[in-house]
Amino acid sequence: MALKKNVFTPDFEKFREVMADMSHYLMFVGWRLGEANKSVERSLAVLEKMGHKNKFGAFNRLTMVNVFHPSNAPMRAPCGNRGTEGESIVPMTQEMEGRFHSYMLVAGFERLESYLKALHGHTHYQLRGQITLPSKRAFHKAQAKNAKQEGTAPYYVAYAKYACRRNCNEAMEVFQKVLPWDTMVFHLMHLMPFEEIVALLGYCRHCIVHDEGRVPDDIWESLNVNQVTFVRSCLRESILTGEETILPDKRKIELIVQMLVSYGYGLYILLSEKCGMEIEKKYFRRPGDPKTKRSGPPTKKVTIHLGSTDK
Repeated sequence: MALKKNVFTPDFEKFREVMADMSHYLMFVGWRLGEANKSVERSLAVLEKMGHKNKFGAFNRLTMVNVFHPSNAPMRAPCGNRGTEGESIVPMTQEMEGRFHSYMLVAGFERLESYLKALHGHTHYQLRGQITLPSKRAFHKAQAKNAKQEGTAPYYVAYAKYACRRNCNEAMEVFQKVLPWDTMVFHLMHLMPFEEIVALLGYCRHCIVHDEGRVPDDIWESLNVNQVTFVRSCLRESILTGEETILPDKRKIELIVQMLVSYGYGLYILLSEKCGMEIEKKYFRRPGDPKTKRSGPPTKKVTIHLGSTDK
């Protein structure tokens, strides 16, 4: 029996491309901040020789505009002064990097949710009649126009968006029911199952978006030991506020990005197999797949030496 064309491939490819972009952003920002730190160290050394130790830095002032004074020449007032000077520049740079990483965590999590919603809609259509729709009654009441298209692909796409408008819990429950969920494991995240990782990133995302990365005391009761270990490893004292906030380092976010694309691929494979679709993007040989020989001439091994080898 011929396999069907894979409807999951475009969404997986979009997700994979976004994760590749995020990986590049992480590398690029880390590289540029590293170069900036070297420049700062040189400038500090020059000023110290001139007798101005720790006098190199940057200062700014935030101003607000008087919204009650309509004019082409707005009235302004200073409302926040900040400065970083001397030996605190490098730690401040690290905090900026941590803040950037926290935003990347949020972006990665929200892109994951978009991906899960898309997969959810396709899955319901492919397995229509086999999966119940827990939010069906509320969906029909809220979106009568879409309800008239019941049974069509657009109907299930709209349903998935509605059912997962706040979180992707329903999508995750469906995938766990219809897929061999336990066959997927990412060993580099304390062996946490995917649903625990998604919940963990959701907690972190909430703290970052709603309270500048501060973690409330009562959150620890909602997390298991591995989740607590991960969140605590992302906490760092802010130079500006003195409070512990979620400021993950580069390695932690690189790991999250790698984990997201890995599980994204795993879902793509499992759903493709479940729905009898051709796997158009195959990065690994699945157990039971026939071995394939490399076509074309053998690849010539090339060694590149960096730097001069002259004695």
